[in-house]
Amino acid sequence: LVLCLLIYLYILRSRHAHKMEEMLYNDSLTGLYNQVGFEKRAGELIRDNKDKAFVVVDFDINAFETLNAYFGYDTGDQILMRIATALQDECGMDEVCGRISADRFVCLWVSQGVETVTARIYRFNEEVRLLSNDTSILLSYGFYEVTDRTQLVSSMVDKALTANRRIKGKHDRFVEQY
Repeated sequence: LVLCLLIYLYILRSRHAHKMEEMLYNDSLTGLYNQVGFEKRAGELIRDNKDKAFVVVDFDINAFETLNAYFGYDTGDQILMRIATALQDECGMDEVCGRISADRFVCLWVSQGVETVTARIYRFNEEVRLLSNDTSILLSYGFYEVTDRTQLVSSMVDKALTANRRIKGKHDRFVEQY
């Protein structure tokens, strides 16, 4: 009886620990990594794959607040979940993505040069617009090619965000490199 009780308590504790870890590292709406989870996993990938070049991509939905106000939060959440699904499909082995705030997403992709990254962003952007059933949804992207693997992942994300902010409001393009 005591052994059964100990096993039961161990199982409960394991489930609780798993749930706590999930809450710590994952976004509750999309299931993607949150900022903490993304930075942890991206750091591991960069450290463990010294033979690969990486790029950090930061993107968000232009005027997302207006979209939520006009169509409602349920529609906004559905769009976020569709983007998350597309990101999960887009990320390959040794890559990771996350939702780090309201409508802001970040990816660590294996890089094969600026032209390839830009082409991949254009392709992904078109896929998101088709998935959202609304071609008026506009995204802005900034990216940073990882050159110093010793810097914090948060600094890499900040650089990609800086590039993203530089492109905001421009109507002739939607991708900017740091």
